[in-house]
This record gives sequence, structure tokens and C-alpha cells, in this order.
Amino acid sequence: MKKNLTNLLLFLIALILNSCTTLQQDKNINTIFTEEIEEVVVIEQTISKMDCAYILEKNGFTSQNHFTILDYEDLILQIDNLLLEEGLLKQSKAMLNSLKGRIYLFEEKKARAKACFDIATSLYKGEYQTIILGSRLNIYSNPKEINTAKEYLPYFILEEGIKKFIEKDYLGTVAKFDQAYLGISSRFRENYQQIRNEAWKLKDIKQNETDNKILFKESLTIGEMLQLTQLYSNQLYNYTSGKKLTEQELYNKVIKEKLLEPCNGKNIYNIKYTSPVTKILCARFLWNLYCNNQNIPKNIFETDFEEESSSPIKDVEINDNDFCAIVGCIQEEFMDLEKGLYFNPQDSISGIEYKSYIMKLK
Repeated sequence: MKKNLTNLLLFLIALILNSCTTLQQDKNINTIFTEEIEEVVVIEQTISKMDCAYILEKNGFTSQNHFTILDYEDLILQIDNLLLEEGLLKQSKAMLNSLKGRIYLFEEKKARAKACFDIATSLYKGEYQTIILGSRLNIYSNPKEINTAKEYLPYFILEEGIKKFIEKDYLGTVAKFDQAYLGISSRFRENYQQIRNEAWKLKDIKQNETDNKILFKESLTIGEMLQLTQLYSNQLYNYTSGKKLTEQELYNKVIKEKLLEPCNGKNIYNIKYTSPVTKILCARFLWNLYCNNQNIPKNIFETDFEEESSSPIKDVEINDNDFCAIVGCIQEEFMDLEKGLYFNPQDSISGIEYKSYIMKLK
């Protein structure tokens, strides 16, 4: 009996010691993971910034951030040095190799990216950055089916949004980004925000409009403004009889009709059809066009401000040749003021902005 009790006691002691050892190992693993994950997170965040810049520039947009080959190679070196450290968890190694593969995609080195994907997959199947790399390599068509964990779902939805952005489905991009933002880290939202902002500006663009190069220009010439007017409205019908005219032909028509002159009739500007469109010139054209088509006086607001000592628009004086045009465009809601005070008369006009203006004219 004593022998049985002794054996039982020894068994229990061994079990307790083994449990303590296991707990200590778990604690050590968690400590290692906590320490190494901080470095991994910094690298992951840097790559998300690079990713946003790469996607924008690859698709014809100007990124607020720009990265070079030297930036990419420096980050690859950081990852390689981190991978040499002892005690890294396989999951962390998989993530680092996947992030390294993403950098190779920025460098257009697809074969190296694929090699990184293979290493990562062999280390830890289902790691979410590995799945994202697999999606970018067109290995996975639906990342959500590979890893169904809820905490990774927002990152996979973000990938869907990026894909829609590349496909020029801007409304879909905004929808997916907003859905992803509900569960994604604030740092990721910040790093990818410019893509969402660009998509928001273009969300009303239809799929069949994405090849219209003028529409996507950051600044227009007068000829291009007239082309967009002809394309997106019937406001020039009285001058073209419905015929599709060239930039030069449209320019000749509007010059003849004095649609590019200030509403006070003082033409002191030397304007060509290749001249850049400023916001004040745009207002002048829109107001002249609107007044002619509606048969109302162009200087209708002139007497309204005769007794005012200062202009309600901080950067446009009451005696400005285009003051009435600007006030008219604001009151009719064709255009607006920044912070309700500033018109920014010398700012350039993008194709998207001008389309939104001309489509408001009735």
C-alpha cells in the first residue's frame, strides 16, 4: 500500500513539475513573441506605406509618399537581419518572409516574391500576410476562404478594395475600404487613406469613363475644359447646333460669343485655347454660359454689394472684374468656397472638379 502511495506521490510531483516547465516554456515563448512582434509591426507598417505609394503610382496617381529602390533594399536588409535572430517563432518568420516578398513585388521581381511565398507557406500555413502575398501573386482568388479568423477579415476586405481600385471601380473601392476600416488598425487606415481619398473623388466616374484621359487630369487647358463641356452637358448646343467640334473649333465659338470675357465686358486678358484654366476663369465661363442660356443679366449682383465696405469673399474684391461671376456660381451652387470664405481664384481646375461643376448647370 505504501509503495502504491509512494508511486502515486512521485507521479503527482512529476506531473506538477512538468506542468510548471510547460508554463515556463509558454511564458518564454510569449515573451519572445512580444519582443519580436514590435519589430515586425514596424516593418509591416512601413510596407503598408510603401504599398499605398506603389499602388497609386502604378495606376497613374501621384503619391504623397515616394519610395526608391534604396528604400526597398534597406528594408529587405532589416528583414534578413531579423530572420537571423535565434528563437523567432515560425509564424513570425513566415510573416517576415511574406513582407519581404511584398517588397520584391514593388521592385517587379515576381519570381523572388514567389520564392518568399513558398518559404512562408512551408513555415506556417495560414499566416495572414502570406495569404495577402498569395493574393497579390494571383495564387489565391479569395483570401477569406484560406483563413477564416475574424481578426484577419478586415485586412482581406482591404485587399478586395485595393483590387477594385486597380480595376477602376472607385465606388466599390470606397465601399470596401469603409467596411475594412471598421475592424482594421488605425495605423493601417492612415497608411492607406490616400487610396480611399482618390477613390472618393472618382466615385461618380462610370466604368466607361475611365479611359477619358482629360477627365483624370489634375489641371485643364481652356480647350480641354470646352471638350468636357461638350461631353457632359448640352450647354454649348446653341453655339454648336449639336455638332461635335474640336478644341480649336469650340474655342473659336466661345471667343466669338464672348464667353471667356469678364461679365463687366472689360476683356483685359490674353487667353488662348492652350491657356491653363484657373478657378476664376472657370467661374467666368460657367456664369457667362448660364446667363446666356437663361437670358439673365450677367452683372445681376453688382448693385447688391454697392454699399458694402468689404467683400464677403476674403480673396476676391468687390471691384474685381469677375466678382459677379464668382458670386453667381456660388449662389447657384455650381461652385463653392473653402471654409465658406475663400475662393482660391488662381487655383487650377482638375477634370473631375470641372465635370462636377458643368453637370450642375441646368
